[in-house]
Amino acid sequence: NWDIDRVPCAADRVILQDSQSVVLELSEGTTSLQALLLASYTEVLLPKDGTLQITGIKYTDTCDGQDGVFKPTGALSWTEAHNWDGWTSATPDLERIPCASDAVIFPSGVTYRVIMPDFIRVGSLQIGGETMMDSLEWLFFCNTDEATRQFYKKDKEIANVEISGN
Repeated sequence: NWDIDRVPCAADRVILQDSQSVVLELSEGTTSLQALLLASYTEVLLPKDGTLQITGIKYTDTCDGQDGVFKPTGALSWTEAHNWDGWTSATPDLERIPCASDAVIFPSGVTYRVIMPDFIRVGSLQIGGETMMDSLEWLFFCNTDEATRQFYKKDKEIANVEISGN
């Protein structure tokens, strides 16, 4: 998601532009940058176990400093088969969309913008390393800032998610 076609290094300036609402989640560990330029409607999510280090250094032995502009992806639909990994090209589209016996995992260190359908039934659901045991945990999650930024319906209502525990 970077216009410099790589993850920024300690000598790079990171720029989050105001073209749209941007949420950038930093990975665990130390993130070192020369500078971080934020526009009005941008957010940086810091990890529980991590550090953001602003170096002020314009070049290092391993990196010549550049301006790295974050290019956010648009929202992706839960019901679009091609948005899901873990399938072969021979798998029919309908079977690529998670169903009642599937484990759905949204890994940590990545932000998502998912357009949710009205109702979903899955075997298990993990978001950012946290496994939700039941539908009540989903409802609690839906009341967090993270959920409202990343998982939403077009009408801004909460999606009904049933977690069977399979």
